[in-house]
Amino acid sequence: MKGAAAHVREPVAITIRCARPADSDAIVTVLRRSIIELCVDDHHNDPGVLGGWLQNKTASNVCVWIDAPGNFMLIAEGGARGVCGVAFQYCSGIWNGRVLCADLRFESAWTW
Repeated sequence: MKGAAAHVREPVAITIRCARPADSDAIVTVLRRSIIELCVDDHHNDPGVLGGWLQNKTASNVCVWIDAPGNFMLIAEGGARGVCGVAFQYCSGIWNGRVLCADLRFESAWTW
C-alpha cells in the first residue's frame, strides 16, 4: 500500500492506573483535545457549543472529580507521551466514559 509506512507507529507500552490529583493538568489536556478535535461532528466548531462543553474541564474540577467519594478515574500512560487516555465513572452513575488523546485515536490500545 503506497504511503502506508508513513502512518505506521512504533508500539507504545500503555500503563493503566488510578488517576491522582497531580495528573489533573494532563487529564484536562486529553479531555479538551478530545472534545475539540474528535467531536467536530457534534459541536461543528460552534464557539458557543464548545464553550459550554469545555467550561468545566479545568484542573481544579478534575481534582474534585478524582477525590469525590464513589468516583472512579483511570488514566492510560504511554511512555514519553504521558497521559494519553482517561476512563471515569461518576458516583451518581449519570456519566461514564473513555476519552483518548486525539493523536492516538487509531491506536489499538483504545479497546479498554
